Order: sequence, then structure tokens, then C-alpha cells
Amino acid sequence: MIEILFSAILLLISLLGFYLYIEKTNRKALNSKQRVYKNRIVQTNKRLKLKLHELTNERLIRPKYSAKIQTVVANYFIKQAHNEENLQHLENIIDLLVKTLSSEFIKAQRSNSFHPFIKNVERFTSELPRQNVLYNKVFYRNTLPLLINKIKTSDLTQQSESKEKTTPTKTKVNTTKTKADAKVT
Repeated sequence: MIEILFSAILLLISLLGFYLYIEKTNRKALNSKQRVYKNRIVQTNKRLKLKLHELTNERLIRPKYSAKIQTVVANYFIKQAHNEENLQHLENIIDLLVKTLSSEFIKAQRSNSFHPFIKNVERFTSELPRQNVLYNKVFYRNTLPLLINKIKTSDLTQQSESKEKTTPTKTKVNTTKTKADAKVT
């Protein structure tokens, strides 16, 4: 009888130890997932901050506009759940914003015309919500992509090609002669 009681207690202790080991392993896995999740948010925020810092150092974006653009990341999870789908959407939308800012900056450098870029960024920041509660799912899914497109400037080569198509050929030839005359003098 004592042997049965002793073996039952031993079995219960070993089951408890096995249960605690599984719980500890699950807790570590959950903590690891949470760490990776938070790290992705930090990396997304860092990519945007680096791009804004670069543009601020070039004096193309004022610091107050830079801070306002950073609120796009800071306010993302105020009205949205912390889940994989929302995090993936945040990464995509911030990548779109960073790529748009980068490409427009490069375009402005090539054309040596920064005024349209600066104006578009200022318009973008002025149309961002002023209240944190307005940074909701509808804003991030519908409004923000449209606002990001407003940063884009028309391509100068496309503008010049469209002007050439609309101007008569005589004007084009005269302009070419004038440029050639200017080079000679």
C-alpha cells in the first residue's frame, strides 16, 4: 500500500515537473515572438526616422514637419490591434512613404529644383490628422496611401516631352537655333 502511495506521489511530482517545463518553454517562445514583433516596429520606425533625418539635414524638411510625419508610425496602434496583419500593413505603408520620399528627393536633386518637393511634403504634413484618435484603420488603409501619392512630383522629362508635343515644330526649331547661337557667343 505504501509503495502504491509512494509511486503515485512520485508520478504526480514528475507530471508537475513536466508541466512546468512545457509552460516555461511556451513562455520563452511567446517572449521571443513578442521581442521579434517589437523589433519589427522599432526597425520600421528607424527606417522612417533615418530618411526624415537625412531630409532634415539637407534642409528640405523642417524639424516640425519631420516630427509630424513620425506620428504616422507612433499612432499606428492607438486604434488598431497588435497583430501580424496590421504590423505587415504598417511596414508596407512606411516602406511606401520612405521609397516615395527617396525617389522624389533623387528626382529633385537631378533636376536641381527642390521647391516642388518641399511644397508637396508641406502639403502632405498639413493634411495629416491633428488628433491622435483620427489615426484609425480607415486613415491608414484609405487616406494615407492617397496622401503619400501627393508627395510625388511630376517627372520633368515627361513635362518637357509633353510640352514638345504641344508646341509647334517651328517653335521647337527656333528654340534649338537660339540655344546653338547662345553656345557660339
